[in-house]
Parts: sequence; C-alpha cells; structure tokens
Amino acid sequence: MVAMERVTFTYAKILVAFTPRPLLAEGFDPAMIANVSEDQLGAMTAELGGLSSEFLSAVERRGSVSLILVVASRYFDRLMDNARVVRYLARNFPCHFEEFHNLAMPRPNEWIGVTIIRPG
Repeated sequence: MVAMERVTFTYAKILVAFTPRPLLAEGFDPAMIANVSEDQLGAMTAELGGLSSEFLSAVERRGSVSLILVVASRYFDRLMDNARVVRYLARNFPCHFEEFHNLAMPRPNEWIGVTIIRPG
C-alpha cells in the first residue's frame, strides 16, 4: 500500500491502534492519534482475527491463484463500470469491445473452482 501511495491517515491510525504498546516509542500515547477505547480495540482485534482466518482458509481451499482471479475480476468489473473507460474501449477497440462487455456481465451460478454437472 505504501508503494502504491494508498496509505490514508485513517489506515495509519488503525495501524497505530493495533500496534502493541511495548513496540511504540517510549512516552508515545496512541490515544493522541487513534481515539479507540479498549473495548473497541478488543472488538476490532476479534473481527480482524476472524477475517484473517477466513482469508487463510480461502487460500487453503481454493489456492492463491483463485483469489488473484477474484481480485482481477472485481477490478475489471470496476473498470467496466466507469463510463469513460467504456467509451475509450468502444472507440479504440471496437472489435474487442463485445468481448470486454461479455466479461463484465454478471455470471449467475458460476463459482470459481466448481463444475456444475447436469444429468443427461
């Protein structure tokens, strides 16, 4: 996130809130930056732990390549929701635009890693 220059002040405050006190500079009070009560911090820690275990479980079940495909698919969907991008693609790549459009269409009953076998 730092390399992409996507670190926001809110994100930095969350990092400070989750940093164990012994690892912070001596005399630094994290309450100056992150106004989070101990109860809130405990709830956030439990929720973050649950998200982390869900993510690791998904990696184990489906593999990291599958998760990368999900992220790429969501990114592509966001691009195709942008009217300026759609106009650019339609104008500059008219022969490929239909394929781009079909990729962005919702795909019901399609699950990554699941094959639907129909009898018959």
